[in-house]
Amino acid sequence: MAKLIEKQLDEVFFALSHPTRRQMLDRLIDSDLSVTDISRGYGSAGPTISKHLRVMETAGLIQRNKRGRVHWVHLKPEPLKEVGDWMAHYKKFWDIQLNSLDTYLNKLAKKKK
Repeated sequence: MAKLIEKQLDEVFFALSHPTRRQMLDRLIDSDLSVTDISRGYGSAGPTISKHLRVMETAGLIQRNKRGRVHWVHLKPEPLKEVGDWMAHYKKFWDIQLNSLDTYLNKLAKKKK
């Protein structure tokens, strides 16, 4: 089970590692978009856009549906929640470390007075 979670995290982080894919996800926040609409403004060739979409689909971040002749892209935010949960674990660690540093610096400041 842990290997499955690691694999999903790897795929999501890989998908998020490219600015074009992050921008595409941002575009999908408000509504589903056609592949044509989501690819506007990138100047990339169709195969490049398709590759970006496949990477996000593999990570579970999007779902593509065909309605008629148009391919629509839908945001699936669940993997982002998994990443947030994973990162929250480390946030606790840093909160503890930063609180310790704050305590230490306050003690030093009091000694100087």
